[in-house]
Parts: sequence; C-alpha cells; structure tokens
Amino acid sequence: MFDGTGQTSIAVTLNGVTAGSLIVLRAKFEGVNSTASATDGTTAFTAGTKFWSANDSVGGQFLYLLVANSGNKTYTVTLSPATDYPQVFVMEFSYLGTASFDAQSGATGSSTTPASGNITTTGTDEVVIGGYSAVTGNTTSSELINGVAATEPSYSPEAFNNSVWYRIVAATFTGQAAATLANAPWVCNVIAFKAEAAGGLSIPVVMNQYRQRRA
Repeated sequence: MFDGTGQTSIAVTLNGVTAGSLIVLRAKFEGVNSTASATDGTTAFTAGTKFWSANDSVGGQFLYLLVANSGNKTYTVTLSPATDYPQVFVMEFSYLGTASFDAQSGATGSSTTPASGNITTTGTDEVVIGGYSAVTGNTTSSELINGVAATEPSYSPEAFNNSVWYRIVAATFTGQAAATLANAPWVCNVIAFKAEAAGGLSIPVVMNQYRQRRA
C-alpha cells in the first residue's frame, strides 16, 4: 500500500498492440478537479469530456486513439493539476474499415443507480463503453448499455471505486450506460465509436489497469 495523493502521471503498458486498433482509456481521479491527457510516446490521445462531481470530489474522463501504433506500448496519462488516487483502464478494440467517434454523455449523483444520461448513436456497427467512479468502496453490478446487459472485460473492472463495461451493437439507439451499487456518490459516463466501410468491431483483445490504493 502507498499514498496516492498528489499524483501527476500514470503509465500503463500493453504488449502486442495491433496497428490500427482503437484504444480507449478511462481515467478516474479524486480530490482535485484535474484534467487528463494521454500519449503512447508518439501520438497524443483525443480527450473526451471530463465529468466532475464537485460536491463529491471525484471525476471520470475517457480518452481515445482511433488508430493505434503497433508493438509493446506504454500509455502515459498526465493529470493537471496533480490529483489524488488516480486509476486508469485501457482497452484495445480491433476493427475493419474506419473507426470514428460517435457520441458521449455523463452525469453525477448519489443514488444506487449510476447512469450516464442518454446518447443517440448513428452507426450500425458500434462499440459503446460505460464507466463509473466514486470515492467510496462500492463496486458496481448489473452493468447495462441501453438497458441490455453489458460485457465486462476479462480483467475485473469492479475494484477500487472504478468500473468499465461495454457492448458491441448492430443498430442505432438512444440510451445510456447504467449500473447498480450500494448508495454512494458517483460519476457515470459513456462514449461510443462506430466502424464504417467494411466494419466489424471485435471484443477487447487487451485489458489493463493501473491503480493507486489508499495507505
């Protein structure tokens, strides 16, 4: 165990990344309203919208790289200003054709049903990813995308007040990411990407996480 306050960066390594994959990263942080940026050492990630709960001092932000560089890659997340107890999930999705950002949304609350708020997707070959952050010890269950049970990556996401889940969908929809947990403040957000022109998104081939634990 070690003190996770005042952190400015996190490095996560994924081995054997396939050229052209979609890389999606989600950063969670506490205490300070920080903003995340990320790079693979060559290419900067595009930052999604940050969602921050001022009353509960917790935030969540997706970042993504539509066309991954190949090889054993170290993804460095920079947090500015320095923040507390950051955590990072990174996921790799393979696809054919062209992937593009489609939609995102997020919300904060204190109920037992974290939910991101609706997005309206425009693709018929789409990966939709939900995420949850909190400052308490609660973990999520019954994770949903548009009211349908989502897939959790093989590396268990239900740990250290942070979760991710996803669905690959073949039709447009208006809906949200949602889950269930014990009563606790939360941030919940969702982001969607579509594959076009000979598409075919697959399940994540890599899942990893870096976690700071409280001392």
